[in-house]
Amino acid sequence: GMAMIICASFDTQDKNIETFSFLRNLIRKFGSYSLFGFISMLSIIFTQHNFFQVPFESSFFDASILILLFSASVTSVCLLIASLFDNKILAVQIGAIWFIPSSILSGYTWPSIAMPDLFSKLASFMPFTYFVNSLRDLLLKGQSYFYNRSLISLILLSFISLMLAVLVYVVKKYLIKRRPDYVSINN
Repeated sequence: GMAMIICASFDTQDKNIETFSFLRNLIRKFGSYSLFGFISMLSIIFTQHNFFQVPFESSFFDASILILLFSASVTSVCLLIASLFDNKILAVQIGAIWFIPSSILSGYTWPSIAMPDLFSKLASFMPFTYFVNSLRDLLLKGQSYFYNRSLISLILLSFISLMLAVLVYVVKKYLIKRRPDYVSINN
């Protein structure tokens, strides 16, 4: 649900705004939605642990860092999707399609080594792949063999997605200015 809200709320249609304003808006959306996702997931884990006796063997700090980076990577991928499509409804649909198969492709419900190579490679672009196995290990065992690799992958996925969102905006703005029927509202 959060992915669809992010895709719908990030407006990239106004190509007359300066790149600095776009960056400020991108950073503001990235920070606020990452924080909302982080708080939401922490409250879910807190509820599961305290009311449904789901084990929580890890340190709060380790789990919080993983959850924060997962939330940030989901937000950044959704901002990239929103920057690719000017139509908000299409962006929401693509965001939903992107995250629906995540649980299957992540290796959580089906082993990734048993998947065809195409699906394994596709899973490497989904934040859930790097989150779910590490979180499961942290909750059940208190530590995860994949933890550090997952943190690095989530940071890289966030950074690359945000940089691609900026690149898409700049390229779209450049292409629109080159159109013969372009009229700037700033002139």
